Amino acid sequence: MNLPTGVESTKLFGGRVSPTIEHMIEQARQAPREDVAAIL
Repeated sequence: MNLPTGVESTKLFGGRVSPTIEHMIEQARQAPREDVAAIL
């Protein structure tokens, strides 16, 4: 949810992201800082 507007983020950004993108985001969250840019 967008805290300032109270609007669900899926409405703001057009729905859920694909499983591929979710996987890349999860990889980036767990990666060392110096590797994050290469993952994304």
